[in-house]
Amino acid sequence: MKNLVKCFIVVAVVVTGMANTVTAKSNNLQVCDTIIPDTTKKEVALTSMLNMSGLETTWTKIDVADLPKAVVDAVSKKYEGYTIDEAYKGDDDQYKLVIKKEDAKLVVIFDKDGKFIEELEA
Repeated sequence: MKNLVKCFIVVAVVVTGMANTVTAKSNNLQVCDTIIPDTTKKEVALTSMLNMSGLETTWTKIDVADLPKAVVDAVSKKYEGYTIDEAYKGDDDQYKLVIKKEDAKLVVIFDKDGKFIEELEA
């Protein structure tokens, strides 16, 4: 996973009653920890892989024909022989693509200028 940043999140919680739960969620990971009721304060350390912006991305499916030329060219160059099966545009101007080559299937992310961001397992 290239171009990712490891973030260390510390959550301080004051417990005032029954057991509470703290949950942290990112694109790739969800971590949950229970706060013990007899503890007045507990620091919960959560490590998560987040994208460079650190924000959740909302993806909208688009037609492959609507992809920017720079993205199509970058996919063709980096993933020779693959075809773009599905395309999604993120609210951060990134493109998530499902690409296929024979039995192989990948999910890749590029920015609007064709810069490679990330490769995920399909």
